[in-house]
Order: sequence, then C-alpha cells, then structure tokens
Amino acid sequence: MKANDLRILVPIKQVPRTEEITLDATGRLVRTGVDLGINAFCRRSIAKAVHLANEFGGSVTAVSMGPQTATSALREALAAGVDEGFLLSDPALAGSDTLVTARVLARFAVEHGPFTMILVGRFSIDAGTGQVGPQLAELLGLPFIGAATSLELDGDYVSSRCELDSSVREVVVELPAVIAVAERLCAPAKPSLAEVHAVDTEKIKILDTDRLRVDFPVGAAGSPTSVSGITRIAQLRRGLSWSGSIEEQVAKLAVFLADRDPIPAEQRSIASGSLSSVAILCDHEQPDLTADLIALTRELVASEGLSITAVGFPDSYRGLAIGDSIVELRGSRHEADVAAALRPWISESRPELLVAPATSFGREVAARLAASLGVGLIGDATELEIRDDARVIAYKPVGSELSMAAVLTRSEIQLVTMKLSRSLHTGALPPTTPTTIQPQILQVPRRVNIHTVHNEITEDLRALDEAEIVIGVGLGVDPADYPLVFEQAARVRAAVACTRKVADRGWMPRSRQIGVTGRSIAPLLYIAVGVRGSFNHLVGVNRARTILGINNDPESPLAAAADAAITADWRVALPRVVDAVLASVAE
Repeated sequence: MKANDLRILVPIKQVPRTEEITLDATGRLVRTGVDLGINAFCRRSIAKAVHLANEFGGSVTAVSMGPQTATSALREALAAGVDEGFLLSDPALAGSDTLVTARVLARFAVEHGPFTMILVGRFSIDAGTGQVGPQLAELLGLPFIGAATSLELDGDYVSSRCELDSSVREVVVELPAVIAVAERLCAPAKPSLAEVHAVDTEKIKILDTDRLRVDFPVGAAGSPTSVSGITRIAQLRRGLSWSGSIEEQVAKLAVFLADRDPIPAEQRSIASGSLSSVAILCDHEQPDLTADLIALTRELVASEGLSITAVGFPDSYRGLAIGDSIVELRGSRHEADVAAALRPWISESRPELLVAPATSFGREVAARLAASLGVGLIGDATELEIRDDARVIAYKPVGSELSMAAVLTRSEIQLVTMKLSRSLHTGALPPTTPTTIQPQILQVPRRVNIHTVHNEITEDLRALDEAEIVIGVGLGVDPADYPLVFEQAARVRAAVACTRKVADRGWMPRSRQIGVTGRSIAPLLYIAVGVRGSFNHLVGVNRARTILGINNDPESPLAAAADAAITADWRVALPRVVDAVLASVAE
C-alpha cells in the first residue's frame, strides 16, 4: 500500500452518555432532554482509525445516521483527529432497522469510496446485537472480522487477534475489509471540551436521501423488522435489604434461605402458533446449544408432526427426533462462506423461520443471510412467540429500564438469533440424534480471503450454563482479590461471572460477561458481589430462582433488584454468605 492510500471509514452512533437509556412506545431512542455522545465502542474505532492514518499516512472519514443533533457526535470525532464527517439525516430515515441502516451506509461507502478499511464498534450500548457490521460487509462483498483486540497493518494485509465466545482467533485478511473493534483494542477517543468547541462545523457535510442517491425503501416503511410494543417487566424480586452487624445480617439471611418460597422472574404467557417449516443453524463450536434451540422451538410450535431441519457441520447437531432432517455442511467454516452456501438453499426451501444461536458464528451468518436475502433479522432475542398467522414475535430487553421490546418481522422468511438460558431446556429432548436420519450434503466452497493463523479455545461455556450457583463480580471487586472469590466459589461448586465493565477492562474473559451485551443464564442461585445492580446486567440472570447481593453501598440499585441484599464489605461478607448457603443446602 502506498503512503496516503489508506482511507478508513468509521460509522459512529450517537447514544446517551450514561446507561440511563429510554425508549418510547415505538421502540425508538428518546433523545429529547438526554445528554448524548458517541457510543463507547465507536470511540475505539475512531481512536484506532486515527492512529493507523497517522502511522501509515491516509485519512479517516466518520459517518453517522440520525437527526441533526447527531452533528455533535461528529464534532467529537473531528476533534479526535478524524479528517471529515458526514451526517446522513432525513426524516424518511426515521425508524430504520439494522438492515436499512446497513444499506444506507453501504450506499454511502460506494458513493464516497473506495475505502481501504471500515472500522465499526463491536455493538452499541443501546442495542447489543452488532448486526450492522456483518450486514454492511455482506452488502459490500467484503470480509468481516469481529471483536478485534489487536490490529496490525502490513501493506495490503491486516492481522488481528479476535475475541470470540469461548476462543481467541488470530487471522490475516487482505484489505479492504470490515472490522469490528473490541474494547481491549485501544483506549477510547475522548477529546476535551475545548477541542470539540474548536472544530469547524463546515467540515461536517449533511446528506439527505436524494444526495445519497437512495433508490430503495428506507425508514420504518422499508424495514422488515419493527418494534410492535414496549412492555415493563414486573419486578418480582423481594427486594429485602438488611442493616446491622455482619453477624446480624447473615443470621437474617439464614432464615431467608431456610424459609424462602423462591419467586421466579416473570414468565411471559407465550401463545403457541403453527409453523410448517423451521430450520436451526448449528454452531460447530457450541453443539450443545442446538438441543436447546430445538427444544425451545418444539415447545413453541403447536404443529403436530413438525419437522425441524438442523443445518450444520458434522457432530454439531443434537436433540433431533425421528421425522426431523439434517442439512450437513462440508467444507469451509468461515461465516461468510457458510452464509453464501446457505443462501440458495434457503431461497429454494424457504423455511418460515430460521433460528440461530446468538454466538459469534450464529450472529454473523444470520446477519449476512438477512442482508443478502433482504429479510428481517431479530437479534439476541430471549423469548419467542408464534402468532396464529405464523408471524414470530421476539422479545428482547431494551434500554436501562425493566422493559422488553416485542419485535416482529414482515418478511416471508423470518430470522432470529436466540440468547438461551440453557438450564431452562436441557433435558427436554434426547441429547443425541437418531442414526436413521440421512443428511442432505451441502458443500461450502472456500471464497473468503481470511486466513486463520491460530484458534485457541479459552473457556468452557458450559460451566456457566450448567452451574446451579453462580457468583458474579462487578467493579467493586479488585482483580487482586479474585483468588478469594474463586476460593469461595469452589466451596459451593459455583461458577464465576462478571459485569460488562469488568470484561471491558480485561479482568475476566468476555465469555463470563452477563447481561444485555453478554450471556443469559438461569442458575438456582446468583450471588452478585460488588455489582451496582443495573438492569443491563441483571437482565442476564432474570430467570435465576434467587438473587443475593453483597454491596457496601446501601443506596445501590442492587438492593431493590435482588431477592435479598447484605450491606457490608464483600471480603468479610462473602465467606459468611457461603457458610449460610452450605448450611441451607445441608438442611
């Protein structure tokens, strides 16, 4: 690559500066009266892009899609070193879902490119699905690298270390490419207020749909998915909190554990409609999830004799029954190649519903399929409902309040990625597949120019899924004290999890993160230690039978969000709480 040939595009999103995110009844972000700024993960895209442009020579273009108020985000980007900013703003764009957003960004990239590299945030804090990046890559015909924790440029190639669900993958890809940056890649771009005010706003160009030459439907009318409503989650936790000495509080905890009648989180009354054809995408790195997806689907679909088709590589499917079918993939396991091979099969077989796990593999394959087929994709759903008209409604947590969005898709083929709490469905079906099912073989040719140098499994995801007791740590626990946490966890055979901010700092693996942008689990007991208690985290354990909290701040939201909370130094309290749990189990 010649000097100054490097052109980097950074799509950025404006979101509330705090976790206090609120959506209106239509599912759109409330911006009025809210302090807005650049999405935390986009700040790292900006910082890395500016660093690369300065090191190798070149330019950085930032683009944002939103109302006129989004110019403030672009001013921040320019103050951080970005060369030019574009705001894609038009009333017609209001209500655009991820597919329309990706299409508009792709049109911009074509009209104002070519770009050597497109750096996107791993996800946005107001919607953690991370679909736009791989959809943009699919529309532009580019490779996609997800969750990059390192990024080194060498001529026309970039090498990256990627943080996936349970593994770390080192890859080399020929440019151009779309790359999603992880939190650990670099420090976020945070210009001073004086630097922001010094930005010449003339450097920000505003484009409407006419100037973008948009010739496809946009906004709510052009989006295959839409939010049909926002519902509040009933707070069913007891919210007990105690004061006094640690001995007095633990004594009350012991009584609570002995006498409690566990109140589970609210279970939505799910209607079961009828579907004629359902396909399940299997993740070859996490085959146990397939049985859960099949169990969940069979539980929801009321059709007698429903045949489910499992699509995956050998040994990646579990829990099928006589009458089901298998499409066995053979060849390249790169997500882009899998999506390309599945596209004609889906177009021909036309399943009414394709369910994929909300894993790195499932998210990218589903996002690429949605973009190439032009169909709706509902990402990171936690509950599904099948209506009588065979329409799928997916529920997912939104905002920072106890709210769930009901999202539906209008497309004939419906795509959903599911976040599962495995203990809810494990055992519902046999874990193996009958040997009498003869698979249909589908070859996956190698097309993508991504070379995997090394892939290392770093975590066993089943530990959190199968643990009856989980201890979650937040910023209130110093990493130097983690040995104490693990020591106490071992006493009750508990798994250890964490909040997003802990994972962001690299103190624990991303695979242990619980919450909106992490995993969902359903243990019998969740003990939150040094956790503030935000909805974004606790929604990941809302199906736990009992939530206990330990926090030295009596005003922490954790006190109200848990069944019971102890106010004390966790170093003193945790061993005593574990004693009480052991005594309760013994009884």
